[in-house]
Amino acid sequence: MRISTNLLFRNMASSISKNMDRTVEAQNNTYYKIHRAGDNPAAESQIMLLQSTISINASYSESAKYATTLANETSASLDTYKKSTEDYLALTEKAINGTTNAEDKRVFAKNLNEIIEQVALTANSKSYTGDYVFAGNNSNSPAFSFTRNSDGNIAGFKYEGNDIQKKIVIGTNLNSKISYDGSNLFSNKDGVSIFSGLIELRDKLEKGESFSPEEATKLKATAKSFNDEAIVKTTDIAIGVERINTSIKRYESLDISYSTQLSMLQDSDFAQVTVDIAKFKNMTKSSISIMQTVLKMSDDILSM
Repeated sequence: MRISTNLLFRNMASSISKNMDRTVEAQNNTYYKIHRAGDNPAAESQIMLLQSTISINASYSESAKYATTLANETSASLDTYKKSTEDYLALTEKAINGTTNAEDKRVFAKNLNEIIEQVALTANSKSYTGDYVFAGNNSNSPAFSFTRNSDGNIAGFKYEGNDIQKKIVIGTNLNSKISYDGSNLFSNKDGVSIFSGLIELRDKLEKGESFSPEEATKLKATAKSFNDEAIVKTTDIAIGVERINTSIKRYESLDISYSTQLSMLQDSDFAQVTVDIAKFKNMTKSSISIMQTVLKMSDDILSM
């Protein structure tokens, strides 16, 4: 009896130990089925590649979101600028009318001052990061500086930025502008600054002089050229914003795809793990119960 009992105890102890080990292993695999490269070298290699790709994808996505925020701000600023050029064109058409008297012209000159101030404010816009968006890569200083006459009105201007555009990488061989050349944006297709056109017309109107048909045609064409170019540039920015948003959507789609692939390779089947844990626990309890029964039988025999 002693030999059989000892053998039974050893078998029971071994069974209990194995089932407890299986329970611990199943619990460890609740979330991930691969813990070391040796568990499945091929799968681990794929997991590492996917994790790296997901990290790069996330970095590009964050950069794209940053770029689209700045692009939206720039778009809003240029929309304001386009509205100013529309007001400039409308006012020019009224001011050069042959029936307009000298006093009316001086009133229009004051209105033009308001437009000049609005364009100056827009040209020196800051992004939410505190950078001057239209100063090129010299974004720590205002894009334009202005001189004023004795009346406090803008009489001269100078572009203080440069034509070097700051960019941010938002994908492989893909980047987005986060600063702009203000001397180009606030000009017409001939490269003439809107400030030149506005100041010239304002000064003429302040004198209350009449315009010859040739002068009127030229001034109207100049005003229209700024509005035409503003439409083109605001459209370009809007297209740029849409392209960035498309990139963001693509990154979100890729993230779902990559995460799904990673989950299939790495994540455990939670329902199956739960079943396994319960099974191994029950087997352990059964082995312990049998051992307790055998011990009780042994005690009874010994007490006889």
